[in-house]
Amino acid sequence: MDKQRQIKLLQDLIKIETIDDHEKQVVDYLEKLFAPYGERVRFTRVPYQEDRQSVVISIGPTNGDFTLGFSGHMDVVNLGDRSAWKDDPFSGKLYDNDSKIYGRGTTDMKSGLAGMIGTFLTLLDENVVLKGELRLLATVGEGVSRSLCK
Repeated sequence: MDKQRQIKLLQDLIKIETIDDHEKQVVDYLEKLFAPYGERVRFTRVPYQEDRQSVVISIGPTNGDFTLGFSGHMDVVNLGDRSAWKDDPFSGKLYDNDSKIYGRGTTDMKSGLAGMIGTFLTLLDENVVLKGELRLLATVGEGVSRSLCK
């Protein structure tokens, strides 16, 4: 995956406002992203609440030598006082000669999620033959949500 595609992937994730909800919008985005790979990808939505879903994206043989999972959450914590933000927290704006990306969730955890997604896409693009199944678990409610603890 080239650098521009990696950057766009992270920017797209940042632009989806997932302040402790709306993760379904990320799942919808991921479904479109992985759709071109057809049957090489198993895409399983895991409903939680309205507009809140987790997803399991699987590649590789289900009867292989192993199953390895990668997990990351899609929600971000509350903005606090939005007027205190220098720029739009959901802009995904590039700065410092395009060496940094600005936005809520950039470091926790949308960049990690983008890295995992990018790895899966690269494996698919390069037609890497896997000896086992890889699963990406993108989950809801890691932030300050107490809804998962009831």
